[in-house]
Amino acid sequence: MSVGLTLSGGGFRASLFHLGVIRRLAAEKRLADIGYITSVSGGSITAAHLLANWEEYNSTLERFEKIAQKLTSLVKIDLRGRIQRRLPFLWLWGLLPFLRSRWRLTPTLLLAKYYDRHLFGKLLSSELEGAGRPTLLVLSTNLSLPGLTCFGPQKALNIPFEQQKPPPIPTAMNPLAQMVAASSAYPAFFPPLSLDHTDVGAPEGSFQQGNYFTDAGIFDNLGLYGLKEGASGQLSNIYVSDAGRSFVPQQVAEFGILRTALRAVDIFMFRIRLFDLAASAATPSTKVISISDQTNVSGASPIAIQAQLQNVRTDLDKFSELEIRELIRHGYYLTAKVLASEKGLPAPPLIPGWDIPADAPIAAQREFARKLQRSSVRKWRLFSVRDWVSGMQLLVLAALLGAALALSGPIAAQLDRIRGGLQAASLRDKPPEWTEPPHISVEVVDKLTQPTNEGFDITSDSRVWDLRQLKRSGNSPNIVGPLLLTRLSTLARRDASATQYKYLYRTAASQFVAWSPGQVDGVRLLRSTPPADGGLNVLTSYELQLDVTQHPLNEKFVLKAQARTVDAPWDRNNTWLGMRITDDTASASMRIIFPKDLPYKRPVFLSYPNDSALPAPSTDGIVLNQTAEKELIWRVEHPKRNWTYRIQWDWE
Repeated sequence: MSVGLTLSGGGFRASLFHLGVIRRLAAEKRLADIGYITSVSGGSITAAHLLANWEEYNSTLERFEKIAQKLTSLVKIDLRGRIQRRLPFLWLWGLLPFLRSRWRLTPTLLLAKYYDRHLFGKLLSSELEGAGRPTLLVLSTNLSLPGLTCFGPQKALNIPFEQQKPPPIPTAMNPLAQMVAASSAYPAFFPPLSLDHTDVGAPEGSFQQGNYFTDAGIFDNLGLYGLKEGASGQLSNIYVSDAGRSFVPQQVAEFGILRTALRAVDIFMFRIRLFDLAASAATPSTKVISISDQTNVSGASPIAIQAQLQNVRTDLDKFSELEIRELIRHGYYLTAKVLASEKGLPAPPLIPGWDIPADAPIAAQREFARKLQRSSVRKWRLFSVRDWVSGMQLLVLAALLGAALALSGPIAAQLDRIRGGLQAASLRDKPPEWTEPPHISVEVVDKLTQPTNEGFDITSDSRVWDLRQLKRSGNSPNIVGPLLLTRLSTLARRDASATQYKYLYRTAASQFVAWSPGQVDGVRLLRSTPPADGGLNVLTSYELQLDVTQHPLNEKFVLKAQARTVDAPWDRNNTWLGMRITDDTASASMRIIFPKDLPYKRPVFLSYPNDSALPAPSTDGIVLNQTAEKELIWRVEHPKRNWTYRIQWDWE
């Protein structure tokens, strides 16, 4: 009969503690007795490295130390921090269909790549077999089954809940790093690993697509259940290397989403661990080497230091030399204690080189204990001078900062145009007010042409047509009543000769008046002589002239003008209102407010040169049907000069 060894989960804390256990087993020539090893999460890192380097670990102490340095080097590189710093780039990678279809890349797959680079060098699971080597079963929680999956050298064994156990699946081509990643993908940080038959080298159809794997500790935190189900034959002894702590202390007073997830996983794994330890206590052949235990055997650390080791964090972040040495040392001498009690012999002499003797001064012990106590807190390293990705992040941040500074001027100008121009939201909250226009004498001239407002810098020009007082004429389809046009122009005088700002209106209405609210002096309203032929829809031109000399040069101001039109002829179909752009402006907008009982249908937004009869439709307009009055809004940035932008609709 052979011996079984289980290596529990617990991140790098477990990996290092198990390394000390294995070191003691090797020192006493007990590794050769082991026939099966089951591993969970952080324990899988150490177990896979042990099997991949079996001869070195079973040789001299010098060769053991040399190969173990590869494992201890991994825990110094801040593995989780490196993956965390690459998350934005992984997210960008996922947005590119070409890259996503050719190369899958997730945090968990990146974890497997780091395992390969630092520990396993593309080894396959089948390469772990050899004379004198135990059988390794790397455990992982199968979220899809659901149940436990034992990844072995040649086969994978699925163990579902309360179902008949299916036959093993051939998986000889399963990458070792992938197995370990599937076992150690802590669910609060690493997403589950999706594997199909092509990933593990199984026959097509035997390993169903869409199997998702996560940390084995969710199902079997000590590895005992996997050992019981996966080992063939009876085991004479079982050694359980347990890196779990004896309680789950509360470290924070409040819980956010992430802290709640971490806390819930800790409590769940702790409960499973207690059940497994209770079961093992009833089996004399099962020996538990627990990190929460303490020992006074020769060479062990002071008790004050041993008591802190179960609280060292269980993540994959960077571990200090103190944490590495004390976790290995603790596993080594706790194993010595168990083996000595088993054989009834005193523990072997200590291995020289440890820098904290058990009889060290109290002050020194207290200092190291406090350092280990502080190491219980999870660390988040967003930047690292040792990680080139941090340099890229700094470059990206610098580029974004530079872009923000470069855009600050245009953005400020845009905000200024918005403040001075028409804002659809503010206009919906405050429609134009209908007030009686002041009495203005209309001057009749022979002809009016489109004015050009030279000498002005026009930031924005907006128009609001308020049609809420329109109605149908009795039972006829004719639409009658007044409308109110409000114009807001944000201007700056650039030339002293720019003393008047002019608005031109063309209308076939029976009545028309235009004015500037709040301005009495310096206002002129001109009207052209109507054409002699008369007839329907004959347009009469009006020009509103406003004196702006009270505004200093080069200072922006807002000019407001209103016009009231009464009984303009409205076609039932293809009715429209529009903006004729004759001056350069950064922004132009229009808004039409409709009566509640006179809705529109089929609105379209059209633009075309003033001398063209071929309007082009646009999709930039906004149709508002959820407000009390139905509205149509169109804002045009940098409208083309000598173009017309119009909104056209049919009356219902």
